[in-house]
Amino acid sequence: MDNADKPLVSVLMPVYNGEKFLATTIKNILAQSYNNIELIIVDDGSTDASYNIATSYANADERVKVFTQSNAGAWAARNRAFDESTGEYIMYMDADDLLSLQKIERQVQFLMENDTSTVISSEWDIFYHDISEAKFPQRNIYKNYERPIDLVTDMLNTGNMMLTSCWLMTRELIKDTGGWDKDITINDDGVFFTKVLTLASKVIFCPNAHVYYRRGHESLSTSDIYSESKLQALFYSYMAQAEILLSVDSSLAIKTGIARNMSLVMCKAKYGSPLYHKAISKIECLGQKPLHPYPYSKTAMICKIIGFENFLKIRNLWKK
Repeated sequence: MDNADKPLVSVLMPVYNGEKFLATTIKNILAQSYNNIELIIVDDGSTDASYNIATSYANADERVKVFTQSNAGAWAARNRAFDESTGEYIMYMDADDLLSLQKIERQVQFLMENDTSTVISSEWDIFYHDISEAKFPQRNIYKNYERPIDLVTDMLNTGNMMLTSCWLMTRELIKDTGGWDKDITINDDGVFFTKVLTLASKVIFCPNAHVYYRRGHESLSTSDIYSESKLQALFYSYMAQAEILLSVDSSLAIKTGIARNMSLVMCKAKYGSPLYHKAISKIECLGQKPLHPYPYSKTAMICKIIGFENFLKIRNLWKK
């Protein structure tokens, strides 16, 4: 199939101070077996060499297009990248992750065989130094979904997730979401892809299309995760996600999944704090009760005996 017959895939990549891994990620995208791509990089006011690295690749390969803006956050960079893109198909990419070389090609084949509201998912796993460390364990969400909201339900209730780079979807579907929310700074991908999945017609899982998730370095999602401001932002994102879900499905499975998110907030918040009680209030409004978010853990077994809230109270006293 000539490029003229292939859908153009826009790979959208925000970057902020990503000089350490950016070149490796760019080379990985350009080496994909599917070559009818455009890589849209938006530098979000980096203070390191990220912009210069990106422009060096743009000067060498016309498929790379680089834009820069004052620091406004990942949401703004992703929305800008979408506005600057022209592809029929869209994939979001983080600037430090990697893909198997056939990832895009395999997903395009699946998406071309389905309607424009279909979302294609893929596998992912963690690596620290070399992608050979990734083993891709089986997850219960690696399957097709005739009701995409059931995928959200499974993720909420089990703690499984999909990475931003796992998805391939059409431009039309993203337009319908209204883009990334400027008020969501943590779990922004969770909120955005919840919007996507409530609008999608189905989810098709594409096997052997791998995303390698780099860990072992500081990022927004790993630094100071228990600060009060980040917990407040996390709670806000969970509330936004809950509003989206409950507007289309008020099933027990959805409510228990939302309650699990709120129980996670209870675990991380200071015992007895206003945020702690906000989480409890939301759980009770759903007709649920606080439970340990990891039901098969040893701690959850203790909570079954003494009660979840009693466990958190004792843990707080022990920390003092």
